[in-house]
Amino acid sequence: MNKFACIASLCLAASVPVLFTPAAAGAAAAPSIQSFYEGSKAGKVIDLVGDSTTEAAPALYERITRQYAASGGPLEGAVVHNLGTSGNTLHNFVNDVSANGNTLSKAIQEDADLYILSYGINDIRGGEDTAGSSPEQIKSDLKLAVDKLLKETRGAVLLRTPNPFLSKNLSKTIYLTPIENAQLYSDQLWEVYDSFEGYDDRVDVLDIPNLVFGRKSMPEHPLMNDILHPNDDGYRAIADALVDRITGKTKPREVQAESFTQLRQVSKTITTLKDERLYDEMPGGLEGDDPKPRAVITPQTLQVTAQKGEFYKVKTWLGDKWINPVGGALETVPGMSAETLQLKADTYAFDNPYTANTGQDAGFFLSPQSVQVLARWHGFPYWKNEWFYYIKTVAGPKWINERYALPSDVKPIQETVELNTVTELKKYPWEDAYTLGSITPQKVSAFEKGNGWYHIRSWAGDAWIHSPSIHD
Repeated sequence: MNKFACIASLCLAASVPVLFTPAAAGAAAAPSIQSFYEGSKAGKVIDLVGDSTTEAAPALYERITRQYAASGGPLEGAVVHNLGTSGNTLHNFVNDVSANGNTLSKAIQEDADLYILSYGINDIRGGEDTAGSSPEQIKSDLKLAVDKLLKETRGAVLLRTPNPFLSKNLSKTIYLTPIENAQLYSDQLWEVYDSFEGYDDRVDVLDIPNLVFGRKSMPEHPLMNDILHPNDDGYRAIADALVDRITGKTKPREVQAESFTQLRQVSKTITTLKDERLYDEMPGGLEGDDPKPRAVITPQTLQVTAQKGEFYKVKTWLGDKWINPVGGALETVPGMSAETLQLKADTYAFDNPYTANTGQDAGFFLSPQSVQVLARWHGFPYWKNEWFYYIKTVAGPKWINERYALPSDVKPIQETVELNTVTELKKYPWEDAYTLGSITPQKVSAFEKGNGWYHIRSWAGDAWIHSPSIHD
């Protein structure tokens, strides 16, 4: 539903060049955003506008330029500009305040064919000495930015809904206060952006939370680097979602949000990650005062019969009860009767797939064996097709990913290897493993190796290195 009255009048100021006045007498109407999606991208200019989640996102731009804008890619011939400003607010942007000059006026001067705009995380959270902006103010500023881009350029506007905040401060320098407002602020930003659905045929909204991260604020997330910023995998996922939309692979409103506003009868399973409370009535104050919990359940797979947003009605030994999984819950596929998985190498097992491969959960080894599968989770969003398995072990249920294993040919050694370049220290022996830090060119002692990986002692503790600069 259109939450605004669309503005039909267009800027005809004589001082503005005709290039920036799409409604000039006799000029054709500016093309719709759908026509941009359907047309060739060769020669088109795409401006990404926003805060640090736009400016400081090298993995996003690398994904777009190397994979999608390269020869034969769906964006071949397109020109992509980074107009982000780290630390900036939407309010500053529309008032032409920017530390690096990437203001609204500059964006208008670019006269891009498509503007991808994502602002708001710094507005709503505020600063150390300043209160955050209200959702109403952010909405007003966003409307001003969209209106000026529509009036003074011929470009279309794709609003990229900001990713949700984490619910735990992981850094002393990048933080949210009060942290208890993480879900509230995330929801308010989502609602601001969602209100622009149907605003104009040159405007679209890309629901990044629902497409990539999920709407729930989690204490940790495999696609997040800190409470505000995605990690490289997260930025690649955003890039994939952006390109899917602007090349017509996904349609506006393809991901619906009704599950967050309506009570629905469902039949699915979830797997909780921490101890959770059971309630007779829906918790969280949505149905009145918070009820008292009836019991506490340990992490397990549960059958869901109804859902309202982040609240689930599940089957238990006490009958159907409500939970609000504050420790996180994954929608999983239950294991079939007597389903097993054969581990072909020493495999890491983790308590939580969100902390697997992040350095926060050391994990432990399972030797090659057959394990019973309790449930499966499709891993990260659609762009990464791999499964995490919830399995039965002597230490209780654990999560594994077949890719998170030692090289099959790993063996103990006592060798000195020489590094000729700065080399990353990995916590685990696979390419996208958590990076502990880096080591300068030097000779190091290795005590294990396999498939090109060397296990060494370092300033960061035991670490794995893999580099063409290694010489035995």
